[in-house]
Amino acid sequence: MELIYKQEFYDIKSACIAIKIELGLGFLEKVYENALKIELEDRGFIVKQQFPIFELSESDRD
Repeated sequence: MELIYKQEFYDIKSACIAIKIELGLGFLEKVYENALKIELEDRGFIVKQQFPIFELSESDRD
């Protein structure tokens, strides 16, 4: 399977690895989320945290 956004995938993956190396283990998820946002923005990405991709209407939830 060929990746559509191959370079972006590798950039995001390397940002995640950089955060793991820098911070290590033991923090709450929000700390890693904030650090990843900063790292991705430094790499030129536009980042929105906790942004819903889609929302279900009331009729879809039944």
